[in-house]
Amino acid sequence: MKNSWYSKSMPKVKEITSNLTSLAHDLYKINGIQKVYIFGSYAKNKNKPNCSIRDLDIIAQTDFNHEDLLSIIDKPILPFNLKKAQLEEEGFDPDVVQFTKDFTKITSYNIDHWASGSKGEILHWGALLENEKEWEEIKQEAEKYALKETGISRIKIAKLDEEKKFGWKTAYDYYFNKILSNIPLGWYTSQHNLKNIQKDLIEI
Repeated sequence: MKNSWYSKSMPKVKEITSNLTSLAHDLYKINGIQKVYIFGSYAKNKNKPNCSIRDLDIIAQTDFNHEDLLSIIDKPILPFNLKKAQLEEEGFDPDVVQFTKDFTKITSYNIDHWASGSKGEILHWGALLENEKEWEEIKQEAEKYALKETGISRIKIAKLDEEKKFGWKTAYDYYFNKILSNIPLGWYTSQHNLKNIQKDLIEI
């Protein structure tokens, strides 16, 4: 599969590395983020500059309550456009909602968004699958759907403005979440805890 279009379109480790300072700068401007970590495929291949990476796993360390993060889910809609008073009436923490909105807007290198709660619990933005092969297959299908909907392939994303990047990612996320049995978009608890995977993390 190394010669497939989606493999060729993925950014290489060296490209991501050269832009980490800029990415970190954008992330640390978001209220609520204390530290930022990279893990997953980039961390495992950080010494292989020509290795292609499909997505960049970013963990935003916060001191938010785990339950407050979990409350943000697409039922019936995400609360991103509610006023502060409305959020409080509905039982949301406005700071958690704003953090989530700002964090998930950053889509450089097809970021896979993760966050840690006050006790180190790690959550993922979007439902999680236990079967890694099935997970990868759905990602590939989602990339093809985003190409069909936007006319933009992965190889062109890095050169586009943020609005077009966001459009591509929106189409990608739409397909991804539709395939997952219409599971609502939101924060989902993973099996990881920040303390248990420290050796696998790169702080930026």
